[in-house]
Amino acid sequence: MSVELRVCVCSFMMKLTAAAEHLQLYLDRADRPVAGTTYSALHDLIETIDASHCLDAGATVAPSLNSESHQQPLTPEPDECQSIFS
Repeated sequence: MSVELRVCVCSFMMKLTAAAEHLQLYLDRADRPVAGTTYSALHDLIETIDASHCLDAGATVAPSLNSESHQQPLTPEPDECQSIFS
């Protein structure tokens, strides 16, 4: 196996391990900080969103909330993305 391939496999395994740790902390509702909140608060937020069914297929937005005055830009600022994924 070439050195480049070993580095790539090692990097993949490190990223896979980190992802698994994040998922386990999320599932455990850990009170550890992540992305400006905690895994516990993130879990609660996602449960609330799921319970609302607003992301279900065929869900509609109330007409009063669909006006131009209420629309938010869909593209986050680069700094927001950086802080989420760092």
